[in-house]
Amino acid sequence: MDQPNVLLVVLDSVRAKNVGHLGYPRDTTPRLDEFAERATTYVNARSPGIHSISSHVSLFTIRL
Repeated sequence: MDQPNVLLVVLDSVRAKNVGHLGYPRDTTPRLDEFAERATTYVNARSPGIHSISSHVSLFTIRL
């Protein structure tokens, strides 16, 4: 089986309520909106920490 092709986009300090493809009426994120048309978007994500560094580190940990 081939390895999956995954691109993880992390936007630190960007609020979901200000992103076009999530319903914001102004054209604030045109390139992201275009990419989102072809990508999987998770609209109910949660962070394990309140600070950026702990949240980013958790992206690269595996729970066995």
